[in-house]
Amino acid sequence: MRVLNLYYPYDRGLEEIPDISSLPNLEEFSIQECDELITIDNSFGFLCKLKILRILDCRQIQSIPPLRLASLEELHISGCHGLENFLPVVDGFGDKLKTMSFRDCHNLRSIPPLKLDSLETLDLSNCHNLMSIGTLKLDSLETLDLPYCVSLESFPLVDDMFLGKLKTLLVTNCHNLKSIPPLKLDALETLDLSNCFALESFSSVGGGLLDKLKFINMEYCILLRSIPQLRLTSLEHFNLSCCYSLESFPEILGEMRNIPGLLLDETSINELPFPCHNLTQPQTFHPCECEYIGQWQDYSYTPGVQLTILNEEKVIPIQSSNVKYICVRNIKLSDELLSKTLMLFANVKELHLADNQLTIIPKSIENCHFLWKLLLDNSKKLQEIKGIPPCLRELSALNCMSLTSSCKSKLLNQVMIYFVFNCTVFYILLDIVKLTLIIYDQ
Repeated sequence: MRVLNLYYPYDRGLEEIPDISSLPNLEEFSIQECDELITIDNSFGFLCKLKILRILDCRQIQSIPPLRLASLEELHISGCHGLENFLPVVDGFGDKLKTMSFRDCHNLRSIPPLKLDSLETLDLSNCHNLMSIGTLKLDSLETLDLPYCVSLESFPLVDDMFLGKLKTLLVTNCHNLKSIPPLKLDALETLDLSNCFALESFSSVGGGLLDKLKFINMEYCILLRSIPQLRLTSLEHFNLSCCYSLESFPEILGEMRNIPGLLLDETSINELPFPCHNLTQPQTFHPCECEYIGQWQDYSYTPGVQLTILNEEKVIPIQSSNVKYICVRNIKLSDELLSKTLMLFANVKELHLADNQLTIIPKSIENCHFLWKLLLDNSKKLQEIKGIPPCLRELSALNCMSLTSSCKSKLLNQVMIYFVFNCTVFYILLDIVKLTLIIYDQ
């Protein structure tokens, strides 16, 4: 036998993987949704021909035996909520390993030092309780995923600072991460540090050379004060929106030839470095990718997407059920018109209502069952938010001067009560003081 799959509809009640030394030719082994599985026999670690190992959504499993799998190329451990300790690393493990994933292992506490010469992908996404990662020596690494490691305070040390083959570095929503150490990232193409609320510093990149970098996102790094000088000749996307503490744009060596624009909303930056002066496109614009943009007695739309005309007198919908993103900024949008509009766009996912003259967000917004992001910034007449959509994840109401204290208290209580029953990460920004509430369900 070369392939063995254990899947819970056929293995309900399976509490232990017994001795499997009688399967020496096994090359692929998958254990999936065995909810009552607790232990695995040590013979599991001596399958010398095993190339692919998957342990997925086995929520009760508490440990994995030492692996001496010299042929292993892919290791996928995901959704194992009872797993607190990383698997024991022994000699002969990982010589051929290219992919390692511990995704959604919420209670995993730490990762030991890793030296894996052939590893190309390391995924630790959604390890909510992960607090430390040992020194890494991963010379072949191309992708490092750390999103939603909300307990991680320090980025792992890297041997000789070298991640010379790394192309993608995702560190989004690491809410307690305070700094990024110096790194050599000669091949980096994508860097995402968005929603790292505690990030204060981003140390110098080795030589400041990021010639291949195409995408940078640092949105909502609200404590970030400075960025070191960089060379960004290939950059196409640069988002520094809502970096409230960032006072100056980083010094850019050379030119930024390929970038069409910069996202600098809600920052104190008022001057761009010389290489940016030659940009042919607008240097700033609002960070929305809306399919529908309403303006006072005017409209614009993306070709091939539905068109809706919106003003104080009429709403003319065309295929409104397909609208996923709505941005309505700086128009006289009445409470009544908003209520009517919400009935037409029940499938909307993002709703941007900044800089408007609304006084009330109606309770009917709860009928927008797919809405996850609601932006109300600078709506200075807004007094009350009456409802919270069931899938809401982000709510921003900065500089809403008229929002009553009772409304804010009620809103926070509603969020607390609702999300105690739901596995999610939610953050809310309220008022000019930028109060941040973060609720974790672990």
